[in-house]
Amino acid sequence: MLCFLDEFEGCPDMYQRTRVTVAVEGAGGTLQCFVYTTATYPPEWVHLPYHDDYDSQGEHGLRYSPR
Repeated sequence: MLCFLDEFEGCPDMYQRTRVTVAVEGAGGTLQCFVYTTATYPPEWVHLPYHDDYDSQGEHGLRYSPR
């Protein structure tokens, strides 16, 4: 699965995969997860729209849709 996700995210050329610890609200525990981040990107990306916090049920109307 990680090989598929790495290819999908353009890792390691476009994004880098990093392991992080995530606190689970309400469960009182933590999970080890992977996130894809980038430190290098085309200058025009700075001007693209973004969301400070993405929620599939948010007011933006951008619902998650599995392929």
